[in-house]
Amino acid sequence: MAVEADQDCDFRMRFFTPDGNEGEMCGNGILCLARWYKEKKESSDKRSFSIQTNSGVLQAEVIDSGMVRMSMPPVGELEKKELDFDKKKYRVYHLWVGVPHTVVFMDNVFYLDAERIKDLGKKIRFHPEFEKGTNVNFVEVKEGEIRVRTYERGVEEETLASGTGSTASAFVLNWLGKKVFPIKVRTRGGVLEIEKKDGLFLKGFCEMVAEGIILQKPDKSKT
Repeated sequence: MAVEADQDCDFRMRFFTPDGNEGEMCGNGILCLARWYKEKKESSDKRSFSIQTNSGVLQAEVIDSGMVRMSMPPVGELEKKELDFDKKKYRVYHLWVGVPHTVVFMDNVFYLDAERIKDLGKKIRFHPEFEKGTNVNFVEVKEGEIRVRTYERGVEEETLASGTGSTASAFVLNWLGKKVFPIKVRTRGGVLEIEKKDGLFLKGFCEMVAEGIILQKPDKSKT
């Protein structure tokens, strides 16, 4: 992630995935950047920030004790699809939450083998039904919360958490009448909460764990 100056917002976020492509935005990334930006502005009491992204302008607020809340982009049309592969049909829900996401309901999500998540996630991510590809969320309703594991487009592996994926999963469950906001989402990387006011909001805890400096090796051909 990179932070750049912006004429109309507090800053601009740019997000690059491991495959080298620039993504539209990253929900968990914005939570972290907002907390970082607040820490760097120690002389200011400002806690709310406007952030320019490739999915539009989003707002983030740093709450006490390291919690950050951010507004999510408007949800695009939710489509219910049936995908047919491996001699089996999968019912999935596809929607846009700043980035494309597909939700698949599975049992015992946290106990599924990692290779199973990767194999099935890859097949759905690259399915011809999704022109721009898709992130894939495997979701289970369990003990008053939802549990989510995400195969991320551009990473091409399972990631420990996805803010946009958690939001997409919560939205689908609310749309199906199975959960009411606010919705607690448990991921392998921690707990997030999805709220609904005048739109959807993502809330999570952020903590500074390390700081460093990148040193660029001199190009001797130019000296």
